[in-house]
Amino acid sequence: MTLRNPLGRARGLGSAKEGVSHHWGTLVTAIGLIPLSLWFVISLIGLHGADYATFKAWLSGPFNASMFVLTVLLVVYHAQLGVQMVVEDYVHGEGVKFGTLVATKLVAAFLAVFMTVSILKVAVGVSTTMAAYKIIDHTYDVVVVGAGGAGLRATMGMGVAGFKTACITKVFPTRSPHRGRPGRHRRVARQHGRGQLEVAHVRHREGVGLAG
Repeated sequence: MTLRNPLGRARGLGSAKEGVSHHWGTLVTAIGLIPLSLWFVISLIGLHGADYATFKAWLSGPFNASMFVLTVLLVVYHAQLGVQMVVEDYVHGEGVKFGTLVATKLVAAFLAVFMTVSILKVAVGVSTTMAAYKIIDHTYDVVVVGAGGAGLRATMGMGVAGFKTACITKVFPTRSPHRGRPGRHRRVARQHGRGQLEVAHVRHREGVGLAG
């Protein structure tokens, strides 16, 4: 037994038997997406041409990560409400309607979780590719690319002049086009200091030739 009259019990109910709550949910999420969409567009413009490292540094900020997650969740929820409204209004078979609504909610939940985890992985995670390498920062005044005769001579000359110099090569120095004249390399090493050339040999065995 209830004290509410039939009009009070029916007021606010529609064909979906949920009243205006669905409409309010759609309206509130739509209004919330206005500032979030503006923030997202401005952020994309600011990140134009940025590489992955820059984007990762931007997303690692608590504010940007939170705004990104909030935008994704509201977009998914708003889309789910819109699809639900279409299904309730235009799908008439009860079995098909029920199955479609359940599938819509499951897909929306999956997308929300998947995109949230993806954002958090980029924001706080470590790349599995880069994690396999130990990154060491080096600072040099001069970087010479190539360890041929000219490259080694330039490297030694910059070192003698007092510059901290690096010589980068993907080929072992003695396998350069000048490998037929190793005596010249030895004379250059003796003239400018043998230690610098030896550093190039030792470092190259680790993958990159460095001298200086």
